[in-house]
Amino acid sequence: MSGTGFGGAAWGESGWGGPVSELPQLISAIAVAENVVQLTFNQPIYFTGLLDGPDASNRRRYTFAPVPGSTGMDGTAAKPIGPASVAVVQVPGQLLGSIINVTTDRPMTPSPAQYTVACNGLFGSDGITPLSVTGATFTSVFKVIQAPQVETLTPRGDLAMPQSQEAILTGVVGDPASITLGSFVVSGGDYATQAGIVEYKERLYRRMVSVRDSFLHLAGKGYGAGLLTYGKQLGTAARRAALQGSIEQQAGLEPETTAVSCKTVPSGQNPGLLFLVLLAKTKFGKPVKVVAPVNTST
Repeated sequence: MSGTGFGGAAWGESGWGGPVSELPQLISAIAVAENVVQLTFNQPIYFTGLLDGPDASNRRRYTFAPVPGSTGMDGTAAKPIGPASVAVVQVPGQLLGSIINVTTDRPMTPSPAQYTVACNGLFGSDGITPLSVTGATFTSVFKVIQAPQVETLTPRGDLAMPQSQEAILTGVVGDPASITLGSFVVSGGDYATQAGIVEYKERLYRRMVSVRDSFLHLAGKGYGAGLLTYGKQLGTAARRAALQGSIEQQAGLEPETTAVSCKTVPSGQNPGLLFLVLLAKTKFGKPVKVVAPVNTST
């Protein structure tokens, strides 16, 4: 006898015709997000999620190190990162356990910064055969957030709820007579939307009359000038100035506003009635005027 079995293993060490077993190894590392590295192995590794001895779900099985001299697109040196969690990734055509994602404890330095990842104590799916290749180098990625620009502003919209004759006549629906002030408009089986100057004016009016921090989803953000809370109070100069300042501050928070001023105009017929006149200059190039009444105590 030649001393060799009919298969790839030594005589007596495997069944006849047994194939040569390829050792498990890490074949690639790719940054798939600013804080996620995907590791691909040539065969499934031992992964139970139970944190037993050879379990690959243990984050301490992975270490990351920046490549010396590597920098990101912002010119900063690659900063240290560490593993935070590990998860198996199910990919069509790949055996479960062949691909895992390691989430890092912080975002990587922007591309093209480079890192190395090293695995320790990982085994094949039998939990006995150790990895033969345990490290790889990869290039980071980083989500770039484009700064807003006036030139690329897209028209914003709001649910149509006309509060003036002007809003009714903007053509939201074909029959203006069917619209009731202060109610939602339905068009095509869904809530209609409105945009442009009319919608902007309604947002200004909403800011003027809303009680500050009265909306749950805007709590703590200082939304609302509180015009309705000034009713039946003494119309002193200090109180009027405070209200005007609050309205100007609120109107200035709308993204379309470039300049704003507010003044009070007394009613010629009723000494206890004031009109708040808000004048706003917009990015549309068209000035806007909003008038709101308030009763004062004389």
